Amino acid sequence: MPTKPLSNLGNIGPEENLLIEFRDSLQPLLDRLYDLSHEEPNSNHVVATRTGTGQSMPITVATKVLFNIVESGDATLFDTTVGRFTPEILGTYQILSTVDLPNIPSSSRVCLVIYKNGVEVWKGAESLISASVAGLIEITSATDFVEIFLKHTDGSAQDTGVERSRIKFAGYKIP
Repeated sequence: MPTKPLSNLGNIGPEENLLIEFRDSLQPLLDRLYDLSHEEPNSNHVVATRTGTGQSMPITVATKVLFNIVESGDATLFDTTVGRFTPEILGTYQILSTVDLPNIPSSSRVCLVIYKNGVEVWKGAESLISASVAGLIEITSATDFVEIFLKHTDGSAQDTGVERSRIKFAGYKIP
């Protein structure tokens, strides 16, 4: 399904239902990563979230999402001060993220993007209120890092939600 550009606010149609279903389908994957982190505490994965206050997201500018709590996995792999996942073991990683903007008007769109080493590598589908993205990232150097950026089309800055089930980052090495 082709995605609409962020500049096209157009009419809301049935494809938004598919995007919401996609976002909701990521939750079991995030839950499984959380479970794995408790089963294998020394494995190379992490689940992070945001609590406390929401992060302000400016208008139409891609902004790095700062997840401020590592819920599970190896906390040394995720720097909460800069929102950066830096795996120690080379290989392929499944990266998942979901972020809500609970107060954004229904006429606006939200999009998450995965960056590797400061370069966009995966763009999630645009959706309403909440955005999700998932992708496989090849880590080929000990200095490689992954970050999540968010962009929205509303006319004013928006704050992210802080409900743990709706603002998550997960990175897991594929065996």
